[in-house]
Amino acid sequence: MGCDATSPPPDLDPLKTPPQTVDGGNSAERTAAHSPPAAVEPAPKTEPQAPEIVGAVFDARSGLYVQRCGDEHPCPAQLQQVAAATCAASTLGTTTGWRLPTKDEFLRLKDLKNLKGARGYHWTATAYAEDAAQFWIVARDESPSTTIPGTRKPFTARCVRANDS
Repeated sequence: MGCDATSPPPDLDPLKTPPQTVDGGNSAERTAAHSPPAAVEPAPKTEPQAPEIVGAVFDARSGLYVQRCGDEHPCPAQLQQVAAATCAASTLGTTTGWRLPTKDEFLRLKDLKNLKGARGYHWTATAYAEDAAQFWIVARDESPSTTIPGTRKPFTARCVRANDS
């Protein structure tokens, strides 16, 4: 049987004949026999669990606890300075150290689940750069953030706290 110029002889066809090593063994077998064991992937690191605080939910992305605003821990509508003082004096469970969130913190928390009393505008601790008597108010829906004098109208006071654990 002859060979034409376009196809190799059957015994030299690289698709049918495994490559041979210098000592005559099959290189695929040799590689498998002398390969180091497959590396074991390390277990994924788990984030430490934040301790539970009654009346609050923990947001791992921001590292903040956020007041749930339920019957036992209401989020009243207040003027801004009263809201800030209410948060500072709050105790949820046995935990103190609460405060109003900044505008940026609140915007990151807008999609957080498990929050009651989430409708309407909420006070932030962020004063308006052009008038320190005005503070940013932010809603969890699509309403625009805006500023208003802290003494003009009551809005919801939802307190936050850093995870100190």
